[in-house]
Amino acid sequence: MGASDDSTLRVQGGRLSGDLPLVPFGAAADYVLAPMSVDGNDSFAVIPLEATRREPVMVLDRADHAQLRFDDVSAEGVVILAEGPTAEAMHERCSALSTAFGTIELAGLMQRVTEMTAEYISNRVQFGQPIAKFQAARHHAADMLMQTQTTRWTAYHALARFEADPKDTREIWLAKHWAAQGAKRLHIVDLNGAVAGRPKNEKVIRDVIAAVGQQLQIQLGGGIRDLDTIESYLDAGVTY
Repeated sequence: MGASDDSTLRVQGGRLSGDLPLVPFGAAADYVLAPMSVDGNDSFAVIPLEATRREPVMVLDRADHAQLRFDDVSAEGVVILAEGPTAEAMHERCSALSTAFGTIELAGLMQRVTEMTAEYISNRVQFGQPIAKFQAARHHAADMLMQTQTTRWTAYHALARFEADPKDTREIWLAKHWAAQGAKRLHIVDLNGAVAGRPKNEKVIRDVIAAVGQQLQIQLGGGIRDLDTIESYLDAGVTY
């Protein structure tokens, strides 16, 4: 089941119209939880997706996001969970819970990236010694670990507070803030290109830039030996 924070759905006379612009797992979900207007009343509902038109959206975590379109389809099967102020409160709690789970998932990804980084700097030899012995590399690795641990424990604390009091969502948004602080820049190295002296993975790199270039700064190295290559990558969206 997917969930959406931004909805323009409306039911009028038994017909459902509108869009859900960015639904996690929307490409595969059978139902979605979303706010909507039902004959002019604010509501929160479970909506079946058999009749929806799905348009895949590429995002960083590759969670099969999609834009869902309802083109004047039958509203049969829509289950209204709440209306009025109760609907607004239920929407806020569902949104907070979804954000908390997403933050914990991101913390897991950050942990894996930190582990991969530690392995890489321990095995990569430069000037006759592992680059893990260089102070700058060690400082960056330590920063990554601190950001990962802060994100994880803030998310755990937020869920514990939420479980004790579903109205207490402040800690969840704080956890989301910490997670966002840990993912500002993506560093890409074309190692094959570095050996060959020219780009060897340009298509893959451009695909990555197209997928996440709007959310993250892109730092690129490897196989860049002339101004034409630099200009080409900068035009594609590379920041550094």
